[in-house]
Amino acid sequence: MTEDTFNTLIEAVESGVTLKRAIATAKTSWRALSLHLERDADAASRYARARTVSATFWADRAVREVERAKTLPDAQIGKIRADVYKWRAAMADPDSWGAKREQAAPAISIGALHLAALTRMSEPPTVIARIAPPADDASCDTSDDAA
Repeated sequence: MTEDTFNTLIEAVESGVTLKRAIATAKTSWRALSLHLERDADAASRYARARTVSATFWADRAVREVERAKTLPDAQIGKIRADVYKWRAAMADPDSWGAKREQAAPAISIGALHLAALTRMSEPPTVIARIAPPADDASCDTSDDAA
């Protein structure tokens, strides 16, 4: 892919057109673009920046669409358009505009907890024996005379 072809493609991507249309505008192919990006790290970096610019374009357009609505029907149509524009922004730059993923809560296995409790119950109890101190001889007298 020539530098001029790649620059044409980058300009098209930055303007917010679909990648299919950008490839057609640059008169190249998916395969040529893919190979060029694999071989040239600088080109891959420029392409990634162009996708970020494209995402910002679509996000700005979503905001303008909502701000432009003056009546209820305009607002409803504006919301639909804004949702589409936000989707396009998310597709172009998912890290910045994609849905935020919530961190998953730690998994707790009730079965494992139950098994651990049953295991503890099946173990013999720990008994601590206490030996009483020796009693004095008078209190221990069991003879009949003491009565």
